[in-house]
Amino acid sequence: MYKDEKSKKWIITKADLKISYGRDECVGEDVMNIKSNHENAVFFFTPFEDLAKYSTIAIEDKKLFPEHNLIFNFKGKDYQLIPTGDCFETQDKPISNVEMKAKTDDELIDNIIINNYQLSVKIDKKTPLQLAFIDGIQFATPSLIWAGDLNNDDLLDLILNLPDFYEAQHIFLFLSDKNDIEKPLKKVADFKIVNDC
Repeated sequence: MYKDEKSKKWIITKADLKISYGRDECVGEDVMNIKSNHENAVFFFTPFEDLAKYSTIAIEDKKLFPEHNLIFNFKGKDYQLIPTGDCFETQDKPISNVEMKAKTDDELIDNIIINNYQLSVKIDKKTPLQLAFIDGIQFATPSLIWAGDLNNDDLLDLILNLPDFYEAQHIFLFLSDKNDIEKPLKKVADFKIVNDC
C-alpha cells in the first residue's frame, strides 16, 4: 500500500520490490537492501477477502498527542481518536494537561516524552475502545498515517505509527469487523522498524 504523489491516491497493488546491495555503516559490512519501487510504500501484506484496490479515505497524516483528540465523520459514523498519557519536556519536567492542550500543531514535535501512552477510539456514542498502549515514547511523534475503508464494509480501518523512540517506526494495521459489535476494530498486524546503529 502506498500513496501515489501524482494522483494523491492511496493505492493497493502488487509489491514491486527493488533489491540492491550496499555498505551499511551501522552493521559494518555489505548488506542486501529490499525496498519498494513505489515511493511512499507504507507496508506489504498478503491480499485478503474484500480488499479494495483503491481505498476510501477519511483522513490522513495527523499527529496523535495526548490532549489532542482527533474527531471526524466517515460513512455516517462519528469517530474520535483519543490519545492519553503523561507528558514531559525532560524526565523530571512534566507538562500539564492544560499546557499540552494549548500546544499548536507546530509545537507538537519530537521533543516530548510520553509515559503510559494509550490510544482509544470512540465510535458514535459508544464506550471508547483501547487500540494500543505504549509504555513510553521518547522524542517521537505518534501519528495516524491513514484512516478509511480497506475491506469494503463502509467501516473505518486504520494505519498508525506509534514509535517508542525517535529512531524507530512502529506501524499498526487495524481492520474493521462488522460482525463484532463490542470490538469493531481489530489489530491484524504490527511491525517495528529500528534505525538505530
